Amino acid sequence: MMQFTPCANHQLVMTGSSVNQALTAPGAAVTGLYVYNGGTVAIALRWGTGSQTAVATDFTLAPGAYFVLNKGLADNVAAIGASGTLYISPGEGQ
Repeated sequence: MMQFTPCANHQLVMTGSSVNQALTAPGAAVTGLYVYNGGTVAIALRWGTGSQTAVATDFTLAPGAYFVLNKGLADNVAAIGASGTLYISPGEGQ
């Protein structure tokens, strides 16, 4: 198993509305996304091609949860949560 190697880092501050983050060129070229919910409430997450709008029924990250996800061709990530910060690091590995 290859360790996860990030190529960029993004922070999305949750405001109660969907927040979109376009991935930088190196981030759009890699295959994985490390995501971490640094807040105390759940955050819903959506990723895809072009600007995204997250809704409460999307992939949910519990408080303190982290995952490495296969991002496919996604070049944008959106999240929605009442408060807290979502940390996103595109990269390679597991």
